[in-house]
Amino acid sequence: MSFLNIFSNFFLRFSKKEPPTSINNVLIQSPSKENNIKEKTSVGSSPTPLSRDGNMSFEKALAFTLRWEGGYVNHPSDPGGETNKGIIKKEYDKYRTEKSLPLRSVKEIEDTEVKDIYENKYWKVGHCDVMRDKLAIVHFDTVVNTGITQGAKFLQRCLKVKDDGVIGAGTLKALADSNQDSLIPDYLAQRRAFYQKIVQVNPKLQVFLKGWMNRVDSLEKVVAA
Repeated sequence: MSFLNIFSNFFLRFSKKEPPTSINNVLIQSPSKENNIKEKTSVGSSPTPLSRDGNMSFEKALAFTLRWEGGYVNHPSDPGGETNKGIIKKEYDKYRTEKSLPLRSVKEIEDTEVKDIYENKYWKVGHCDVMRDKLAIVHFDTVVNTGITQGAKFLQRCLKVKDDGVIGAGTLKALADSNQDSLIPDYLAQRRAFYQKIVQVNPKLQVFLKGWMNRVDSLEKVVAA
């Protein structure tokens, strides 16, 4: 979970404006309840995974994301506080509690726990498993960095459906009917605009902007290969 999630939540608490929907006025959306979203799928059916490589796509996506999330950090400008491999201490504490395990430092997080969190809290909750490989990798890295809700909004705007931040039956149908690779340029453009907006709102985060942009540039090259 990126600290962008925390900053986004803080921003919205003090914003009274209606959320803009165009790419030029991208919303800094709060994903504070992202792991409690109830998925709205058709009764009696479940989405059929579209990713051609199955778990291979997740492994590739995870490898890319972990290269950018890095190891243990405790940056003074990071509202998320202690972070290891992209997992903040608060999220790790919640995970250990759910597993009835004693709390410990996020420095001690194991690779199996990292994989479990990312696969079940982001890859599956974000519906990456029903996307084609390239879009799945883009969406996964985005929901890790900006949150489940914000990533869903990016996707919904690409599909020209209601951007409510919940990937339900309508979004899934539009996704299945779309040329998914063709959505990627718009998706990445929204992500870049999102970062620019964050820095406009909080100039202190300028220190992170180059890294965020480099990450999107690298992602763009990966899916173009």
